[in-house]
Amino acid sequence: MKTTVSSTDDQKKAPNDGNKPERIWPQILAIFTACMVPLTAGMLFTWSSPFIPKISSDKTNYDISEEEASYFTVIPPIAMIITSLLFSNLNDIFGRKPTMIINAIPYVIAWILAAVASNIWVFYASRVFSGIGDGFVFSSVPMYIAEISTPKVRGVWGNALTFFIYIGQLLIAIIGSYCSVKVSSYIGMCVPVLFIVIFLFMPESPYFYVMKGKFEEARSSLRWLRGIEDVEEDFLQIKADVERQMSEKGTWKDLFVIDSNRRALYAGFDIGIDVTALKWIPLTGMIIYVVFYSVGIGIVPTLMLGEAVFCKHKAKRPNRSLYRLWSSD
Repeated sequence: MKTTVSSTDDQKKAPNDGNKPERIWPQILAIFTACMVPLTAGMLFTWSSPFIPKISSDKTNYDISEEEASYFTVIPPIAMIITSLLFSNLNDIFGRKPTMIINAIPYVIAWILAAVASNIWVFYASRVFSGIGDGFVFSSVPMYIAEISTPKVRGVWGNALTFFIYIGQLLIAIIGSYCSVKVSSYIGMCVPVLFIVIFLFMPESPYFYVMKGKFEEARSSLRWLRGIEDVEEDFLQIKADVERQMSEKGTWKDLFVIDSNRRALYAGFDIGIDVTALKWIPLTGMIIYVVFYSVGIGIVPTLMLGEAVFCKHKAKRPNRSLYRLWSSD
């Protein structure tokens, strides 16, 4: 499926221009801008919570029953699963940056349809587009964050994706408490539109440029991200990593034979154990899980899948972490 160049080999520190220190704020700015997409995903994911009661009880503007409205929560995951399987290769065809811009378009459509909807089918269509957008999020955003940032920046800001999803859920809960469906939809639509405008000025992943043989563009991207002019050592390191990884023959067997690939694959899977006999363990385990997940630990498997698997092998792994994140919420 999609291909991501491993970022585990980029541990060497980029050289400085004389005594000029490497700047990290351009990387943080790019990460925060990219996370406007997960922010929208969080808003649309929780959209049904405040608005199902409003829509089902408003017989003047919407003649929709509570049972019909209950499908608002079911449709996006189905569309998300189908989309993630069909369109994950767009990251390698068009690039990480264009794919993320494309990602925002279904969200804009979803908000527009929710704003103008007067019957159940238009709302269903809105939820389908919401799910389509969700299918893009975890196939592009973690990949982009892993490839544009240094290990130091990734260690601090790597959980920004989860953070922005929860911020989006909080925002729509607050907005939905005070605004109508139409007003809240117009407010929500501003986020992906603003993302498209700002993200046009963000750089493409230097790894993608090197994969496509666009070396000068890769150097330019590194200069923007590192905030220094002399990025040759960084560039040569990335180029060597990409050439080595792209030359490796990847098979399904390698996912289980190679230790690093196997560990990354296991990180995306749940291992269930029946502990019903110990009645306190399930509740305690759930409390611990929620606490650690809420502070950003839940994104670690996704980041591992974005960094730890080499490009030829990464193309074979399923997008399991996406389904785990959505199902756990």
